[in-house]
Amino acid sequence: MNAIIDTQILSSHFKGGIGTIPGKIISSITANEFLWVYSKGETKPNYYIINPARFCHGRNFLPPVGLLEHFKNAKWAKLGARRTDQVVIDFNNQFQLYVEYGSEAIAKIINEKLFQVYDLSVAHMEKKKKDF
Repeated sequence: MNAIIDTQILSSHFKGGIGTIPGKIISSITANEFLWVYSKGETKPNYYIINPARFCHGRNFLPPVGLLEHFKNAKWAKLGARRTDQVVIDFNNQFQLYVEYGSEAIAKIINEKLFQVYDLSVAHMEKKKKDF
């Protein structure tokens, strides 16, 4: 039986070095929390997950020829909202507009094991932050 697991369960599982969790489903929100895409209380992400649809054809990852250096550039990475999906939640001015970035992208990366796209998404970050 499959079960959707919470961020704390996923985090403690990986801290223990156990590896994969068979028969479990990780939601894109849990994945984003686990991978520190968002910081608590922030409305903008720490980084943007590149949507694999831009660089993958089926299961084939096609790195952008001549653009790898741009992915390593932190200034260019700040424009990542253009390279990922977004869900816009509008509360009709009762609350601040909320935008969730990369839910479809991270789900596709995890489900199709396109980890090179995730690596490209964090290429601009310093090693210490990537290895959290």
